[in-house]
Amino acid sequence: MSPEFHIRTARHAAKPLQVGVRDVNFVPWISGSGTCDGVGFITIKLSGPSARDIKTYGVFIRAKTGVSDKEQFPSYPLAPTRTDRDGTFVTWAWTDISPDADGHVCWTLEIVPVSRSGVLAAPVSICVASDDSCPKLAGDPV
Repeated sequence: MSPEFHIRTARHAAKPLQVGVRDVNFVPWISGSGTCDGVGFITIKLSGPSARDIKTYGVFIRAKTGVSDKEQFPSYPLAPTRTDRDGTFVTWAWTDISPDADGHVCWTLEIVPVSRSGVLAAPVSICVASDDSCPKLAGDPV
């Protein structure tokens, strides 16, 4: 899981954050008889100018629609992680989410960057689903 991001008083005004979403890896649950049975996770790959400077911001992940287990979402901002090869991302895991009546999961989420001093940037909406029912992200291959 991405570490918690701590908001604190900044010494100077924060630059406006510009973060988008490049890709989402959503696994609502792992099924099987192993030790990971029922565990799910999400990895959200960030893009944009601020994605290169991850030490200055965190990311709130807010459930908007389709989520019946809102307690599975962190109530605090997550600190993005950057790797040279993979880019910048946030991730977290959960256990035992409830599928919809059709046996699938379809969530609309909001990604909200926050500066070290607590200034919120414009939210970015994403959709994730276990049945590929979400529209493709902008920039996804057709």
